[in-house]
Amino acid sequence: MEKSDFDKLTKQEKLKVPVKDLPKQQKMSKGCLGLLIIVAIIIAIVGVFQNSNNDKVAENLKKGIDSTSLYYYSKVMAQQYVKQVLKAPSTAKFPDEELHIGYNPDSTVIVKIGVDAQNSYGAMIRSNYILKMKWYKDFTDTENWRNLAIADENN
Repeated sequence: MEKSDFDKLTKQEKLKVPVKDLPKQQKMSKGCLGLLIIVAIIIAIVGVFQNSNNDKVAENLKKGIDSTSLYYYSKVMAQQYVKQVLKAPSTAKFPDEELHIGYNPDSTVIVKIGVDAQNSYGAMIRSNYILKMKWYKDFTDTENWRNLAIADENN
C-alpha cells in the first residue's frame, strides 16, 4: 500500500490494515543526514558565540572596556591574520554577515570570519576561518595582539 493511499483512510480503517501492508517509511539519504549534522553544528557554534559574546560584553563594560571598539579591533586583527594565510591576500573581501566574535575574560577573543578570495587557480572562493587571538595591555594597539590559533573550516 502506498503512503498516499494509507493517508486517505479513516482512523478505523487504518487500524484494520495488516502490518505487512502498511506503507514503508522512506529512509533518509546520507546527503540529507550529513546536511542536518552540519546545520546542527553551525547552530551550536553560533549559539556559543552569541551567549559568550553577550556575557563578555556585559563583563567588559563593567571593567570600562568599550565593547564596540573591542569588536572593531578584533575584526581588524582577524582580517589581518587571515590575509597572512591566503594565496592572494589583495583579493580578500570580508562580508560582515560572516563575522562572529566571542570574548573571554582572560583577554582572548574567538573569531569566526568568512572571506572571499582567489585561490591558487584564480577562482574566487569562500573560506571560513576560526581564530583564537589574545590582546595584552591595550587592545587598541595592534602591536599588543597575538594570533594563538587559526583554522580553515573548509579543510
